[in-house]
Amino acid sequence: MDDLILQVNHLSKSFGTHEVLKDIDFTVKKGDVIATLDTSDLEKQIESAEESYGDTLKSAQTSYDRATADLETSTVQHENSLIDLQAKIDQADQNLQDAKDALTKAQENERKTQSTYDTAVSDYNTLKSAYDSASASISTYTAALNAAADAQNQAISAVNSAIAAYNADPSDANKDAMNAANDNLKSAKEAYQSAQASLTDAQNSCSAPSLGLYGFNNISDALKNADSTKNQAESALDSAKNAVDTANTQISTCEQQVKAAHDSYDQEKNYSNLLNKSQNVEDSATKLEQAQRTPDNLETLRSTLEDCTLTATMDGTITALNATVGSVCSGTVATIQNTDALVVDVTIPANSVPKLSTGMTCHIT
Repeated sequence: MDDLILQVNHLSKSFGTHEVLKDIDFTVKKGDVIATLDTSDLEKQIESAEESYGDTLKSAQTSYDRATADLETSTVQHENSLIDLQAKIDQADQNLQDAKDALTKAQENERKTQSTYDTAVSDYNTLKSAYDSASASISTYTAALNAAADAQNQAISAVNSAIAAYNADPSDANKDAMNAANDNLKSAKEAYQSAQASLTDAQNSCSAPSLGLYGFNNISDALKNADSTKNQAESALDSAKNAVDTANTQISTCEQQVKAAHDSYDQEKNYSNLLNKSQNVEDSATKLEQAQRTPDNLETLRSTLEDCTLTATMDGTITALNATVGSVCSGTVATIQNTDALVVDVTIPANSVPKLSTGMTCHIT
């Protein structure tokens, strides 16, 4: 006998029978529904599991989207920062080159002003030597003029005293003294004028042919001009040296700025936080991939829901149905048998075999 016993032992006993076939010995075809189980509680469990699955998936997707957006924003900011920092490096390099160019110019100017100053000093020393020589040659005449000037001043003082005395006492004695003082002053003036003429002659005879200078006054004026030129050259040299010092200081400052710019660029280039954000994206992508997988409990519940409709797996007759509406299913629910060609295997005692023949009828209980 070919038959099929449907087993539902894997179903929870809490699933009650919702609907069953009413008639025993009911002929069925393969795929016909034999019974359906009450799935209201199961459907609620599936709904709850699906909501939990959806929430988990949504949360994972949100985390992934946020991590991706954060990485993209940080990447753009990082790239823009590198561009800005590279521009600062370029500007710092240019500033350093400008400072070096300025130093070169300052050093060249210092060399020129040093040469100008050295020439001015040499010219001054040459003129000073000529002046000292000329001064020495007229020193006797200068001393004589100074002495004559002193004598003249004393004579003037004596005249003034004599006049004061005569005005106070216009006596003949005071008058004679006053006249004598005037005569002495006249002589002193003549002596002064003679000394002055002698000095002038001596000064005019002074010369420095190699310098193209003739006359003491010309030599003296040339020395004054040389001294002024030397002072100006010295001032210019001091300014040039200060400019060199300033340029060196500026180079040091620019070098520090270049180093700081490169340090900032390297620090941004090795931006570890960007790596962390990239790792966050990878982690959230992994969690999203995991969240996209249907949970085992939901798969089990859905599979269980599919098993809640019992169908015939063969053509035949239901000869036993162990379920009623509202009952709890367990064990064998229904038995389907092929009743068109039943074969019974029986045992007959040996002494009864001679009594049997083909075509005989019998009752099987």
